[in-house]
Parts: sequence; C-alpha cells; structure tokens
Amino acid sequence: MGDSILFTVPLEIRQLIYEYYLSFEHSDTICHERQWEAFLKYSKPLSAPLPSLMVTCKRIYIELRSDVHSTAVVQFIGPERFWPGLHIHTTVHGILRFERLHHLVMQVNEESLRGPVWFFLEAVAGKMCVLEHLTIDWEFTLRAEEHNENHKRRFLQALHSITSLRTIRINGCPRRSWRQAIEQEMIGTNVVIRIFRNRWWLP
Repeated sequence: MGDSILFTVPLEIRQLIYEYYLSFEHSDTICHERQWEAFLKYSKPLSAPLPSLMVTCKRIYIELRSDVHSTAVVQFIGPERFWPGLHIHTTVHGILRFERLHHLVMQVNEESLRGPVWFFLEAVAGKMCVLEHLTIDWEFTLRAEEHNENHKRRFLQALHSITSLRTIRINGCPRRSWRQAIEQEMIGTNVVIRIFRNRWWLP
C-alpha cells in the first residue's frame, strides 16, 4: 500500500476521505446486554471490527488510529428494555473506551430519560476525560410520564462534571423544561449549546 494513489493527495484531503469513510450507518449498530460492572471495567468490552481500510497497511493504521476510536453512538430505546440487565445499542469502531472519546452521540427519548440515560451518563462521566462534543439526538414522546426530578438532577450534574466538554448539540424537539435545564446547568462554563430541529441519527 505504500505506493497507493491515496498517498499522492495531501494529508488534509486524506483526512476528509477518512472522515467520510468512518461515518456510521445503522447497519453498524450492535445490541449488547450486560451488567454495569462488566460494562465499565471492560471485562467484557463493547467492540466492533476495525474498518477494513485501517488494517490494509501500517501507514493508514497510524493515520486512522486516533480518529477511529474517537466517536461512539449509544442508543436508548426505552426503560422496559434495560432492567434488570442492561440492553444497550452501540455504534463504534473497534473497542469502545470512554477515556478516548472526543464525540459521543446519545439517542434518547423522554421515557428513557427517566432512568437509563442519567444512570449511563453518571457512570461514565468520570471516564470521559477528553470528550469535547456531546450530541443528544432527542426523540419527542407524547406519552412520556412525569420525570423523576432526582434523576433529572443527577443527569445534569453528570453533564456538568465533564470538564473537557466544549459543545452540546441537541437535535430534535426536547421539551422546553429539559432544554432550559441543560442551558441553566451550563451557565458559567465555556460550553456552547446548539439546538437543531432536525435529527441526525434517525431510528
């Protein structure tokens, strides 16, 4: 591969090619079921195959190795599917390790915010020491029940504790109370909040 035409273009162009190549599709999603202890201690790591391009030659591996592990998508479908065991849908290249993520996408609905999402974020926030970008892909649910305010507060505190965070992008239509609560929690930080009505990671 050393004489591949890929290496005749500037690195900046190759990086754009890599970015497109590493973008996720729903076919990449894997459903995992395990207890939180195993999930967080990596005794049973969440993993997916490395991109085939990455294993073609050492040079491409070196150029891709920082970006390939930097993004993950975690999907929450509904609380009834999480307990007592945890069923979690993840989209990732290679082994998911939260300490090397720069971008995390959480797909949630208002029912899952009653339990699994705050529990997940609270459990992994301390590990995400270089996370810069958080995307919350928000599915509006008319049948959602009243939230447990303690759960909501713990979710917001976990969000606030990610000190490396630079941007929060909210896609979809969260209830005004949730949007305002997140904005209020970020007052006094350097985190920029952006809200888009269109969702990115549609089911």
